[in-house]
Amino acid sequence: MSEDISRRLFFAIWPDESALRRLASLRDSLESSIQGRWILTINLHLTLVFLGKVTSTRLKSLEAIASNVRAEPFTIGLDQLSWWRIGGVLCLTPRQSPQSLESLVQILVTDLKEAGFKPDMRTFRPHITLARRVGGVPARLMRLHEPICFEVCAFDLVHSPPSGSISGYETIGSWSLGGVD
Repeated sequence: MSEDISRRLFFAIWPDESALRRLASLRDSLESSIQGRWILTINLHLTLVFLGKVTSTRLKSLEAIASNVRAEPFTIGLDQLSWWRIGGVLCLTPRQSPQSLESLVQILVTDLKEAGFKPDMRTFRPHITLARRVGGVPARLMRLHEPICFEVCAFDLVHSPPSGSISGYETIGSWSLGGVD
């Protein structure tokens, strides 16, 4: 009898190569001024919906949900640094979240709940985490002179390795945003 393994999963979008280079450069420029646990470049992403532990027997259901998503591609512009006291998270956020991004998240959450999943129900705040365990950020560093923008044409189902692991995230599946019917 095979064991039904649980893995920590989430849906996410990834910055393109150009945006990833700019994110890494921004992160690197802040490291000398701010103490924290900095996120590796390969792990920089924007979480859409966090699922938590999901058994392998439920993967097919997640893939079916993702396959049925109909949403418009969009551009996101990350234009402000934000520091969240709880968790000490330093992240890059958009001043204005694209409506297509908000719709994508809402579609996923609704479909996941209808299928019996229990997604993280905290208010969605689009962000890319640059560092954790940050005690504070000087106000002069919070301004971003030019937004980091990228096109979003797909989303992924991602496995998060155990805490403390040095490996990056593992993409389980990817689905194109093909517009709405």
